[in-house]
Amino acid sequence: MTKVGQSPCLNLLALLLHYSPFLRGKGSMPHVLLVLVFLISLCLKMAVAVGVTLTPMIGGSGYVGEWGNHIQNSYQFGLAVDMPLGIVSVEAEGGHGRYGIAYSHFKHYFNQYNVGANLKAVIVRSGIVHPYVGAGLMGLYYANMNRGPQYSYLSYNHWLGSGQVLFGAEVEVASDIAVGIRGSYVVPLINRPHTADNGVYSLPYFEEAAAINTSTYRIMGTVSILL
Repeated sequence: MTKVGQSPCLNLLALLLHYSPFLRGKGSMPHVLLVLVFLISLCLKMAVAVGVTLTPMIGGSGYVGEWGNHIQNSYQFGLAVDMPLGIVSVEAEGGHGRYGIAYSHFKHYFNQYNVGANLKAVIVRSGIVHPYVGAGLMGLYYANMNRGPQYSYLSYNHWLGSGQVLFGAEVEVASDIAVGIRGSYVVPLINRPHTADNGVYSLPYFEEAAAINTSTYRIMGTVSILL
């Protein structure tokens, strides 16, 4: 199902940025907007031509270590857009998960949103089964985290940057449709919240900061559609 090719859209953008006076600040704003709209439309058509794949995902997630016993995932949704780029492909993904967290006789729910970009490489391109591996960067946004009962249940939000490795396999069921399974391991790296320790029994006020600092894993079912 995978198509391999160059990206004529990127080459065309580079040429137009170099030669177009409108895109170099010498044209009026309406002209610039018209050119940009034209480029976006053209790039979308070219993206379809080189084999863009749209992949909805659904599955579950969990936390590693001691926090795995205190956080329960309700669901995990995701959507990825994949474009071949030579021997690898570039993927943009986004998603949402809902979790319940319980500790010290206190329980509540929080949401986790993610957006990221990955490089993927298909290990076997022939046949109908296509295993792949990849890696990338992901931004995570935690919503409705809590300071806990000793701090009047104050809620807060937090974002952090993470790295992830991923692996999976797809099975072609038609010339433009494949179903598969995908796993990933996500490690917090940037803007980790301050915490007294990373154990499950962190000091009051820091319990959920320790949870945010913990690595997670995801197992997702996928359906890939070649546009």
